[in-house]
Amino acid sequence: MKYINIKNKIRHAKASVVRQKLLQHFNDLNKLRKVLLTRRPMVKGTVYEFKNRCGKRNCRCQRGQLHTRMALSYSEHGRTKLRYLKPEEVKWYQWSTGNYRVFRSARAKLVRLVKDILSLADKLGEVMNDEDKTE
Repeated sequence: MKYINIKNKIRHAKASVVRQKLLQHFNDLNKLRKVLLTRRPMVKGTVYEFKNRCGKRNCRCQRGQLHTRMALSYSEHGRTKLRYLKPEEVKWYQWSTGNYRVFRSARAKLVRLVKDILSLADKLGEVMNDEDKTE
């Protein structure tokens, strides 16, 4: 009978550890809520400085001083597209593409957390259903 009590204590200790991990994951999910429920505008893509030569024979770009413009690079139907930005648009697009990256990062973390939570729930079920075969 003493053996069964020790086994029950071990089982409850394992269950407690799994519950603590589950609780931590639920706390992490709650932190992601704010990011995932954002109303900030998001634009998929990257803002970068585009440098090129114009092709005119006597232009400064032929001597190494390339023309620069800010551009938004994004993918559409599997093809990379460029949209040149006006100077007054640059800050807004940098901000909104940053919002998109933060959102995608939070989404990836959400996927990992949900997988871990399901795994821990299964483990908790196994620990709690672990019956003594000697009874």
